[in-house]
Amino acid sequence: MALVDSATGEILRQTMPIPERLEAIAISPDSRRALTLIGVGSSLVEYDLTTGQETGRHIVRAETREEHLAFGFHADGRVLVLVRHTPLPDCCLYRLLAVDGQQATEVGRWTTPFFQSVRTRPIEPDGTVRLFGWSRVGGGLEETVLVPGHAPIVSLLNDASLSEIWRGAVSAGARTFLVANSPQIPDNHPGPPPWTQPVDDVEIVDRPDGGVPTSAGRAGLRTHVQAMALSADGQTGAFIASDPDSLDYEPVLHIVTRQPGGRLSIRRSDVLSSLHLGRTSSRTRVSADALLSRLHALARRGIMDRDQTLNTLGLWVGGHQTYTNPHSETFQLRGTLSPTGFMAVYRQGLAYLPPWRRRFSFRLQLDGASPCLTADAVRRVFGEPGPDTIPTGIPGGPYRQPRFNLTYRGRTDRETNFTFFLGHCAHVVEMSMHAPVE
Repeated sequence: MALVDSATGEILRQTMPIPERLEAIAISPDSRRALTLIGVGSSLVEYDLTTGQETGRHIVRAETREEHLAFGFHADGRVLVLVRHTPLPDCCLYRLLAVDGQQATEVGRWTTPFFQSVRTRPIEPDGTVRLFGWSRVGGGLEETVLVPGHAPIVSLLNDASLSEIWRGAVSAGARTFLVANSPQIPDNHPGPPPWTQPVDDVEIVDRPDGGVPTSAGRAGLRTHVQAMALSADGQTGAFIASDPDSLDYEPVLHIVTRQPGGRLSIRRSDVLSSLHLGRTSSRTRVSADALLSRLHALARRGIMDRDQTLNTLGLWVGGHQTYTNPHSETFQLRGTLSPTGFMAVYRQGLAYLPPWRRRFSFRLQLDGASPCLTADAVRRVFGEPGPDTIPTGIPGGPYRQPRFNLTYRGRTDRETNFTFFLGHCAHVVEMSMHAPVE
């Protein structure tokens, strides 16, 4: 994790390598402290950004059916965490907690209608939390403001420029939005292909004093945006994006500065490659074709031999935990294919339903540092796949590939599945097979 000066692109401070997957980051108002969410668990790690050293961990013990939505720093230095509990189909209970180590104190509680999707910005210094989502009750895009000690404040945000706010960023007070829009997609499109391979443009949207959102200007880009951030005052932003016409789909950091008259000044930075982040770092380890060749060899040979499977991919047993139950074993894996290792799991055990069979499965969650496995690259190695399957309840786009997934089935109940979701590159690779019980 590194702190970069947006004005100069200089790397100000850098932590030691973190052997765990960082899901989200929040920085204190004075830029001296940082919080990171480790994996999908409940551990928040705090860092002193003046030294780059870890200073402590906060454990948020969620209750049944609770999930963590946001975290940040209060102006008085406390660490705040927002959790959501869904006791009923049509409503949610939100709790704001002040955490210190393993101690948690509730500082706010609200009940609101249920959102189909929720997007939050980091908790603001006064403890205010802003939720953005599609309401099942009123319909349309809504903003819900949660202020400790007050009832929720709900506003309708049915503005076309904010339709993809899930990939956007929001300033303090939600006065400014930095969003990525895909102008090539028709309005109200049904979601899946053939509306594929869109390109993104970056847009600033103002909403002074909570009024009607108004576009302040577009950058006129042709890119694929992956992540965005915006300063508290809405004047400086950043996004990570890739060239849709490149062969390696290398992510690059871009700094956005607002100019008079609504013009956006955008500057590219090589900070990701200098930190050995992104796909530049993986090319010296393994190419997309080499990784696909290894996966294809496993699909033909089978994955019953755990050690052989892991050796083929350069992985080993490690990570947070290795756990078992009476019928199966699950192994968390680490690897050398990327700086921090792919998120991978290997399972072996008995199938749940008779006739009893031994079941083996392997899951590789690819990240921004992995080789880019496109649909065309997968087809070159694996051939033509089976029918596409698009699960229900997923966002409507934009889709980068002509397929949601590529599935290949072979003998002895073998299956290999590449899932693209909304990405240009495969997000997950899964293999499974069954064998008779000896």
